[in-house]
Amino acid sequence: MDIPFNGQYDRKTFLRALRLVQHTSWVDRALRIAALGLALILLGAACYNWAKNNRLEYYQAFLFLPLLLYAAAPWLSAWWTAYRLFQGRPQRVISGRANEQGITLLSKIAPGKQRQIRWEAFQRAGHSPDMIGLLTNDGSLWVFCSAFFSNKNQWKAFQQLVQKHILEPKRKR
Repeated sequence: MDIPFNGQYDRKTFLRALRLVQHTSWVDRALRIAALGLALILLGAACYNWAKNNRLEYYQAFLFLPLLLYAAAPWLSAWWTAYRLFQGRPQRVISGRANEQGITLLSKIAPGKQRQIRWEAFQRAGHSPDMIGLLTNDGSLWVFCSAFFSNKNQWKAFQQLVQKHILEPKRKR
């Protein structure tokens, strides 16, 4: 049974879906939070030294920059990717159908042209009650919102396909 979908999304929706599929370990998050804290302490110490001695030691002032960049790298990367993707077109249109074999995307630009993505090509899925983000092995992110489906039954059927083909096989490992 094919489940048709059709809709459009913007940069904000794309970033939401990206956050859904980004799974970071607690160690990575802890290191980034610690780096941010240390960067703020170093910046505060440089500002205190500047206020107390009325001079700024540049090596102290800019010592915090590498730590701050490390802490902010995931957010900067996501923002830059979304900026580039949506720079020319503020809306992305997606339509096609999903079934047991995978997802078939239909081209709006070239009618009749299709792209088949088998379920095995997806490495990760992130979901919320109204959205699913699917990340392929080549790094492409596909966004599916509940509004893309004509009724709640089709949305539930699509969620079940994702559960069956992407989420459950990853848990068995």
